[in-house]
Amino acid sequence: MLIAACGLSLATWGFVTWRNTGSLTAPAQTGALSPRQEVRYAPATFTDAFFTGDTLTLTGEGSLNSAITLFIESAPLSSVKTDKAGNWSAQLFLPARASALAVEIITKLPDGTDVKSDETLLIISMQDDKLGEITSETPHAVLIATPGGASQIIRFPFDAPPEINGLSLRAVDYDNAGGVIFSGRSESEGIIRILANNALVGQTGLAADGSWTLIPNASLPRGLYTLTVQRLNDNDKGKVSASMPLPFERRNLEKIEGESGVKIMPAFHEDNWVVSRSLYGGGVQHTLLYSPVAFIP
Repeated sequence: MLIAACGLSLATWGFVTWRNTGSLTAPAQTGALSPRQEVRYAPATFTDAFFTGDTLTLTGEGSLNSAITLFIESAPLSSVKTDKAGNWSAQLFLPARASALAVEIITKLPDGTDVKSDETLLIISMQDDKLGEITSETPHAVLIATPGGASQIIRFPFDAPPEINGLSLRAVDYDNAGGVIFSGRSESEGIIRILANNALVGQTGLAADGSWTLIPNASLPRGLYTLTVQRLNDNDKGKVSASMPLPFERRNLEKIEGESGVKIMPAFHEDNWVVSRSLYGGGVQHTLLYSPVAFIP
C-alpha cells in the first residue's frame, strides 16, 4: 500500500494522531450515542468545500465541543468550534496567486490535547494571469488526500471524470515505490477489472453506493501503459458491459521544493491534471485526474 511504500510514520508529526479506518464508531457502549460522542479523540475531517466568488467555504466534522484550527503552509489561517452535533464550517479568503494550497486541520480537545487529522484538503487552480487569484470562475480541483488511501474528489477541474456506460474512473493515486490505488464509480452492478497493457492488474467489487477502489497486490513499475478499466456483469458469465482505455505514465518525482508544511506541485495537461505532494516522514504521492476526452481511440 502507499502508506508502507512511502515509509510514512504516523508518529512523526508530534501530535496525537488517529488513523481513519473508515469507521467513526468506537467499541459498543450503553445508550444511544452518536459516532462523534462515541469517539473521544476523533480528529476533524472535511465533508465539503465550495467557492462563492473569491471566498472558500469549508465544512466538516469533529469531536464535540472542540476547537478546530485550519493551517496553510503550517501557518494558522482560521479557528472555529464544532457545534452540538460535531459539525464545523469556516470561510477563507485564499492568498492571491496561489495555484496550489494544502489545508490541514488540528483539533484541540477539551482536555487540551492536540489531534492532527491525516486528511489534507488540496486546492489546485490553473489561474488566469489576469485574475491573479482563485475564484469560483477559475478552473480548479478540490480533493481530500489521505496517505495510503484513495483521494476523495470534491471538485473536478473538468466537466466530469471519464465515463462510459455508467462506469467512471475518478482518480489514480500512486507513489514512487510503485504502489497504486484506482478509484471510481459504477451505476450498474458488476465486477471492476483493470488491465495494464492487457495484463491483469486486479479486480474488485462495488460498495453499496456504487463506488469502487482497487489496490493491486503487486507494484506497477515506471513506464507508459494503456490502462483498461472494465465492468464485468456478475450475472452473465463475466461479460464485459463497459470498457474504458486510458493512457497512463507512472513517473517519479523524488522531491518537491517549497516552504514548510505539505508541498504541492501540479502539472496541467489538456486531458489530465497530476497533483504531486510531499508526505510527512518522506516520500511523494501523486493523484491523476483524467478529463472526459482522455480515452484512447
